[in-house]
Order: sequence, then C-alpha cells, then structure tokens
Amino acid sequence: MAPSAIHDDYRYSPRPSGKAQIQATVLVGPKNLKLVRTQRAFPPCVVVIPAQAGHPPKLPYRAQRPCVTKAHATTLQEPRTIHPPGPHELQIEVKATGICGSDVSYYNKYRNGDLQVTGPLTLGHESAGVVVAIGEQVTGFAINDRVALEVGVPCDNCRACQRGRYNLCPKMRFRSSAKSVPHYQGTLQERINHPAKWCHK
Repeated sequence: MAPSAIHDDYRYSPRPSGKAQIQATVLVGPKNLKLVRTQRAFPPCVVVIPAQAGHPPKLPYRAQRPCVTKAHATTLQEPRTIHPPGPHELQIEVKATGICGSDVSYYNKYRNGDLQVTGPLTLGHESAGVVVAIGEQVTGFAINDRVALEVGVPCDNCRACQRGRYNLCPKMRFRSSAKSVPHYQGTLQERINHPAKWCHK
C-alpha cells in the first residue's frame, strides 16, 4: 500500500457528540465562491486560480479542505450546522475531493447544461474521507474507516432501483447538482452525513 494511503493524517481524533459547526464552500453566483465560516478555528485553504488572457480561471484539480478563490475572498459570516448522523447514516470527515467538469461548469456559468442553480450550492462530489460518527442501525463500519463516497442517492423504491439499476432512478439525488430542489449540497465542506449504503471501504 502506498505510504500516503496509510498516513497518520487520516486518523480521527474524537470530538464531543451532538451538533457541530462546520465550514463549507458555497457557490452563490457565477465565479463567486464564498466560505461559510464557523466558530471553530480552522484556517481556510486559499487557492490562487490564475486567469490567462482569453481564458476563464480554472478550479484546482483537488481540494483537501474547504477552499475559496483569492479573487472572491469575501466570506459569509454564517455558520453551517451538522447534526449527528441519522439512522442508516455515517458522518464523514471529507479528506479529498476531485473537481469534476460539472463543478467547473457550475462555477463558470452557475448552471450545468439545462440545470440552473436556484440557490447557494456547495460543489464537489468525487470524494473520500474518514468515518467520524455512526448512526443507528448501521453495521459493518467503525470510527476511522476510510471510505469512498457514492454521491448519487437513489430512492430504492422505483422499478429501476428494484431491478438493481439504481443509476437510472428518476428520483436520484446527486450531490453538488442543481437537479433536485432544494439542492443536494456537495462535499466541499468539512463534514457530511451520508447514507452508509453508499459509502464504500
């Protein structure tokens, strides 16, 4: 196994249970990212995105913590609260998120194809992290387990889901997508609660 895959940075230090204040990067308009700050001391990652003549600025390929572009460093002084994971959920401390083409499209145009953003949207969906809390009725996971996230969450009840073709679910909710309203927030935030069924060790 590669050394980076077993580095101690992936270990989780237990914190008090209950509601927590987290940080999240929120898209509030075309090329306008805001960092939602919390009361906890957690320095933001500031990403410099150079703009070249005739070319729009590009997002970084990988972000390991909530990021805000230097050109839009104004912050929203609003906390985002995360509750303990519900039944069948895990709370994941996000460690890495890849930037997808849809994230770039939302960033540049505030839309992706026919999907128009209608409210603040946290981007990011190609993510991995560490289990930091476990909801009721969840088995097979332990604190500090490293997981990859499958962020398209189907309904589990329709014909496609019952046939095992959940990727075709018409009621699919996908993180960092404007398809569902209210939008299903993405993974460029410190922690998320996610169905354990769609977390893979």
